[in-house]
Amino acid sequence: ARSLARREADADREARTADAKTIMATQECSFSLNPLEGFRHCVEVVEESNSVYIGIALAILASCMNCLGINLQKVGSRRGSAMITTLGLVLASATGVVDMASFAFAPQSLLAPFGACTLVLNLILAPPLHGQQIRRVDLVSTALVVAGVATCLSNSSFEAVTRTLDELRALPVRPAYVRWAVGLATAVGLAAAHAARGGRLSALCFPLIAGALGGCNALSAKFIGELAGAGAPLLPDLAIAGAAIAVFATSQLAVLNVGIGRYSSLVVVPVFVACFVTFNAVGGGIFFLDFAKFTPEQMQAYAGGLALLVGGVLLLAATPAEEPAAEKAKAS
Repeated sequence: ARSLARREADADREARTADAKTIMATQECSFSLNPLEGFRHCVEVVEESNSVYIGIALAILASCMNCLGINLQKVGSRRGSAMITTLGLVLASATGVVDMASFAFAPQSLLAPFGACTLVLNLILAPPLHGQQIRRVDLVSTALVVAGVATCLSNSSFEAVTRTLDELRALPVRPAYVRWAVGLATAVGLAAAHAARGGRLSALCFPLIAGALGGCNALSAKFIGELAGAGAPLLPDLAIAGAAIAVFATSQLAVLNVGIGRYSSLVVVPVFVACFVTFNAVGGGIFFLDFAKFTPEQMQAYAGGLALLVGGVLLLAATPAEEPAAEKAKAS
């Protein structure tokens, strides 16, 4: 009986994969500035779609914009230039729009690891813009992040599945995602309680909470794009998803700012990135059924790539560079 159930599960997975490939083979999508179309415009074609690469390109662009925006804000603050600071703020703020657009073209589990590329790009920009020296540990950390992203990319699903409105409405109430959501909410609650007591791990609790909220925000951004592409009405579908984005985005920024205000940003930011990438990838993979199409070998390799990526990011947090006096004061 167990062998029969396994064969039926394999057949069901192959059927879903075949359906997804059929969809990709009959649709070609391009970038659109219209958010009501989910930031993409699709037409029927006969050849296989490569629109997933648009999503990858947009994810890389978002990382570049975020990194450049953060560094321009630092330069503007140091030089007292309001123009440079404003340009940095605009670039950093626009990152969310580009990220949201990228989710319309590719699976969330495929794009999530690119969030760590901001740290790699920062390693390139820091020496010319701020005069910082590249250490050996920085190179090791970068190598781990790049290896992790490459491993996740090579073992991810490239199938951009188009779902009906009824199928999308069924995703949030699936038992697997409900269990994940309950576990995530419990972890966030425990971390918040520990931070409120001022425990020894409070410096890690704030970025963990912010990373969890950021992962939920990314999931909501992709979900609202899928809803818009499926022709969902403004009420209640788009309104609820939009409200979720507003709540998660503002809460993430608030928690992260509190963490950076109380503790060293050289510890808080890398931990936040590691948590954000993890919750973004796992939450999206469960919610949008990306992991359901993985073979056991793919799942193991993807988990290994994610571990490499997170390990490289946390290495930066464990061996921070020399801090300015203000940062040392906060850390103490």
